[in-house]
Order: sequence, then C-alpha cells, then structure tokens
Amino acid sequence: MARVSGQRTSRSQRAAALVGGVFGVAGMVAGTRVLSGLDVPDYPVLRWLVVYNVVTSAVALVVAVALWRGRRWAAYAAMGLAGAHALVLVGLAALRVTGSGVANDSLAAMGLRTSVWALAAWTASRSSRSPR
Repeated sequence: MARVSGQRTSRSQRAAALVGGVFGVAGMVAGTRVLSGLDVPDYPVLRWLVVYNVVTSAVALVVAVALWRGRRWAAYAAMGLAGAHALVLVGLAALRVTGSGVANDSLAAMGLRTSVWALAAWTASRSSRSPR
C-alpha cells in the first residue's frame, strides 16, 4: 500500500505509532506471561480477555508499523482497534455490574487501550487530511 498521496508521515502520527507499538509489545509480553503461568495475578483472571489482549496486541504492532509508514488504511485500523476495545470495555463493565469477577486492573487497562487507540486514530486521520 502506498502513502497518502505522496505525503510524509507527521511527527504526531509517528508518536502515535510509537505509543501504539509500545502498548502492543507490552500487551503481548504481559498476556503471554499470564497465559504461560509465569505471572499469576492476585485478582480474577478472565482467560478469554488475556487471549483477546494478546491477539489484539499483535494486531496493534502491525497497525503501529502501518501508522509509522503512513499507510492509508492505518487510521481505519486504529479506529477498529479503538472500537473493539471499547466494546470489550462495555462488556467488562456489564459483567462487573452483574456481579461477575472483573478486576479493576482489567477495566483500567481496557480503558487505557481504548483511549490510546482512539487518540492514534484521531491523530492519523488528521495527519492524512493536513496539507503538506
């Protein structure tokens, strides 16, 4: 895929890509450590959520590289990640309200992931529209 009409990637878009990439690596490492039993948190662990986090962290790395390179589809992919995280956050909140064991850490981390990718999507969409 080509860059957006010959434009260079802005500093803000590269910063968003860097932050997203760091979150992707951190999510993969933390989730893999929990799934492998190397880390055993002292709060309820929802295995499906850890698997989701590892998978979306791998996707996040691909999106971060695409943002860095200024790919046209990267802003949409970042929006997709933000949307997916927001839906999972709503689901986690619903589980919490119904009395299921959802850790505060899980809610906070999903809120942070949602915010990071929403900001990355916003930054990328603004960068692709700005004249250079």
